[in-house]
Amino acid sequence: MKKNKKLIIFLIILLVLSIIPLPIMRNDGGTIEYNAILYQVIIWHEINPSAVYDENGRYVVGAQPQFLTGTSFYIFPSNFLGTKIATTKIWGNRGRVD
Repeated sequence: MKKNKKLIIFLIILLVLSIIPLPIMRNDGGTIEYNAILYQVIIWHEINPSAVYDENGRYVVGAQPQFLTGTSFYIFPSNFLGTKIATTKIWGNRGRVD
């Protein structure tokens, strides 16, 4: 009985540790990755390379979205393999979903 109790406590601790995410910030405009053993969530906020800027380097409103935003969700084991389970990527303020 003592061994079973220790095993159950160990498994509960292991489960709790596998769902706690570690945040990782990317330097692409504000993208944040939350990585855990059982899942991965990526909140995209990257600078649009095809955005239009004027001669002074200021963003031209309405031509192209300045940032590409969206959310990706990966479930184990796909979070390690790179296979997408569900992805929603919204392009700027236009609301276009890809």
